[in-house]
Amino acid sequence: MKTKNIFKKYLLLILMILSGSVVHAADETTAGVINSEKIVLWFCLATIILILLVIAYIFYAMSVFIKHSGLNIDIKIWEKLRHSLTKEVPVEKEEHILLHHEYDGIRELDNSMPPWWVYMFYATIVFSVVYLFHYHISSDGQLQDAEYQAELREAEELKSKLKFVDENTVFPLTDASRIKNGEVIFLQNCSTCHGKNAEGKVGPNLKDNQWIHGGELKNIFKTIKTGTTKGMPPWESQLSPTQIQEVASYILSLKNSNAKKEAGPVSELNNKE
Repeated sequence: MKTKNIFKKYLLLILMILSGSVVHAADETTAGVINSEKIVLWFCLATIILILLVIAYIFYAMSVFIKHSGLNIDIKIWEKLRHSLTKEVPVEKEEHILLHHEYDGIRELDNSMPPWWVYMFYATIVFSVVYLFHYHISSDGQLQDAEYQAELREAEELKSKLKFVDENTVFPLTDASRIKNGEVIFLQNCSTCHGKNAEGKVGPNLKDNQWIHGGELKNIFKTIKTGTTKGMPPWESQLSPTQIQEVASYILSLKNSNAKKEAGPVSELNNKE
């Protein structure tokens, strides 16, 4: 019964530690600090500890069953294993480890630290040495501030590429969903002049290979952004840079698709500008 109570206390302690770790991970996830790799790491760690707990309980249950089942089975192996992990002193031998002082009728036992706890303490010392070398001596690892600054730089680079693109930094989109967004914006804002299929009406055909202001992505982006002197209004005040990029990428995807020469004016040639 005493061993069972000790096991329950150890189990409760480990569960409290795990719950604190999970809450910490959840807080970091909410703050946007933790990434998917760290979530997987926490999950693997919790799974390993849970497996170890299950294995320990199975060993304990087997030893109790063998001891009380009346079966003629040598239980010395299980007892040795349990003793090597806990160094428990049997109740009948507790008088040998009683300390001489007494407080209000309470006597204290001079129990040794459980070996499993001591081994974990040694493991933390080894971990601290590795941590010190990795982060403070060799500088292979990034401390929190350095990691934060690196993430800020990455965010700024991504921000400049995705949200603050211009005719000099724009790049063609390959994501089908974003090109679809460009098509929706085109139908809402450009189809009146260029036709629903970009076949051309008042504005030129955008599906051929003839371009007044250049058929490269940066040229299309600039034309949408600043407009032209021939009736094309500037859209930079109504569309964000990312939206202009999506529309330009959609138009670029239509290039050379005018196989049937649909009705409507063809794009004006450069020599007619």
